[in-house]
Amino acid sequence: MASTASDLIKFEKMATGEKSGTWGTLANQAMSRIEEAIAEITNITLAGSNYTLDDTQYLEHADSTPAQESHVAMIKATGTPGATRQVIVPLRNKQYIVWNATTDASDLTVGGASGATVTVSNGYMARVFCDGTNVEFGGPLVTVAGVVSSSALPAASLTVVGGIEVATVAETNTGSDATRAVSPDGLDGWTGSAQIATVGTITSGAWTGTDVAVAAGGTGASSASAAATNLGLGTGDSPEFTAVNVGASTDTTVTRVSAGVIAVEGDTVPMLATAQTFSKAQSGSITALSDGANISVDLALNNHFSVTLAGNRTLDNPTNIVAGTSGSFFITQDASGSRTLAYGSYYDFAGGTAPTLTTTAAKIDRIDYIARTTTSLHCVFTGDLS
Repeated sequence: MASTASDLIKFEKMATGEKSGTWGTLANQAMSRIEEAIAEITNITLAGSNYTLDDTQYLEHADSTPAQESHVAMIKATGTPGATRQVIVPLRNKQYIVWNATTDASDLTVGGASGATVTVSNGYMARVFCDGTNVEFGGPLVTVAGVVSSSALPAASLTVVGGIEVATVAETNTGSDATRAVSPDGLDGWTGSAQIATVGTITSGAWTGTDVAVAAGGTGASSASAAATNLGLGTGDSPEFTAVNVGASTDTTVTRVSAGVIAVEGDTVPMLATAQTFSKAQSGSITALSDGANISVDLALNNHFSVTLAGNRTLDNPTNIVAGTSGSFFITQDASGSRTLAYGSYYDFAGGTAPTLTTTAAKIDRIDYIARTTTSLHCVFTGDLS
């Protein structure tokens, strides 16, 4: 069985019993190729055309011809290509560090004979990888000094701090560099007034600076009561408002009339605990009850109720009775008439005798009531109302 190449960096895999007497040399050659895939650099020269990495199998790398260079860890490109040139790598899994050291400011691309490529700018290096189909970046473009390419950052004057590009102390202090990360030293002497465009959330600690003035969007105070005073909301901890617009300024306006009295759009709002005199009619509605053998009444729903009897019925004791509640029941005979009505024990009539309804078809009777207690309605019957 003949030797075969490994899948990725193509060192020689010898078959059992093959190449007797040369295993030491060939094994050393294979291990050197593995070592070169980890740490070796190939120096290539770009000129007027693309450059295809030599893909000779088995042999160790050499900066000569053939170079056996497709397996090495790093590619350093020099020369004067005159335009952007492509370094063509084999389409199999492999990562490289690519250094564009060409001398005429040309960029270079890295890719296979097909698929996606990446561009390494002149003077920069980058870690790239091939996944067998495309070549992609495995990290940012950096200079030999380790500075990240400014092409991925906003344009501004820079101070290099540990390889991270930030605004200078002066730019931070004046706020003139609004696109770059601020310099911590500059924050100590920051004197700008309009440079902060957005404010984040303080998640820990406390604000200990000078109170922000009302004219600058603050309260000019460090306590709630002082803030209310500065904002014109009265003194102490109880804000005071002369008028409040609910919605837009042209919508509903609530104003103070006097102590304990407010008005909505100029009309005084009656208070439940104060005697009132109304200058307009105050009308209630009438709730229709559901007809059935037993007719239920919930006095929390309304004061006045109506029902049309389609058979002999019982008016059950109401629920949610509040002493002092008053109203009326309007009871109508259906088209057949002769319907009777019995009453729950809470309905009290004069003389202790329940009334007899008018039995003529379509006739209407009325029972007026006022709740004396939560279990007693004093009722007055008026019959045959036309």
